Amino acid sequence: EAPAALVFAPASPQAEQTTNALSVSGGSGTGAVSFAVTDGPGLIAGGTNLVATAGTGTITVVATKAQDGRYFAGSATATVTAATAAYVYLLDLRRIHDGTAQAASATTMPAGLTVEITYDGSAAAPSEVGDYAVVGTVDDGTYLGSASGTLRILAPWNYHHVDFGDGWCWVGWLGFYAPMGDGWIWHEKHGFFYIPAEQLLEDAWLYAVDMDWLWTGEGTYPYLFRRGDASWLWYSGDVNPRTFYNFTEEDWEERP
Repeated sequence: EAPAALVFAPASPQAEQTTNALSVSGGSGTGAVSFAVTDGPGLIAGGTNLVATAGTGTITVVATKAQDGRYFAGSATATVTAATAAYVYLLDLRRIHDGTAQAASATTMPAGLTVEITYDGSAAAPSEVGDYAVVGTVDDGTYLGSASGTLRILAPWNYHHVDFGDGWCWVGWLGFYAPMGDGWIWHEKHGFFYIPAEQLLEDAWLYAVDMDWLWTGEGTYPYLFRRGDASWLWYSGDVNPRTFYNFTEEDWEERP
């Protein structure tokens, strides 16, 4: 009895020295399926895998479903274009949220190839805080290659701050502050802080003239780590003077 048509559509193009698994659908009966390269720069490995052995040319592959007790053998032929392997390297995968689209970049070997980059399957670069699956692909008819990675958009120290006007802003974990430019802010209780670029919501270094460098962040403040004497401090919230408990000295200290 004549079998139903065998459907055979291997991935194409295929880069040189890469291996693609072969499979079929359709057909009839229980006969075993075999694959054979009949022309071009390819070979079958492990019975079901196509290896491209060169970077140019067309590989002709035949899939055959063997005869069984009811159905005659059936076959289908497909072609695979061999491509030169390209190597893709993803860059700029750590970004800090600023409300704009945060795109990854890529370089290639050979240099200068066009890389199509997707983020969770979309060509649009994301702007919100989070992790995104990134795939960079070269497929220009001559070269073929891809790389994958994770784009991480991190929350800055003042993420979701509120602008109250008249120069004042508020962020939940730190309170009210006024941006002064060049990284400096005036804090409602602490006075001047210098906050370098790229400080994060949960990982922020602040510089105070009277206290040296302090590490803190959302989930940590009002605890602060002072770099100069490697002391952990707890800020009481008081002003005039500000009072801090020094866990290293096991005593209180005061600041104007």
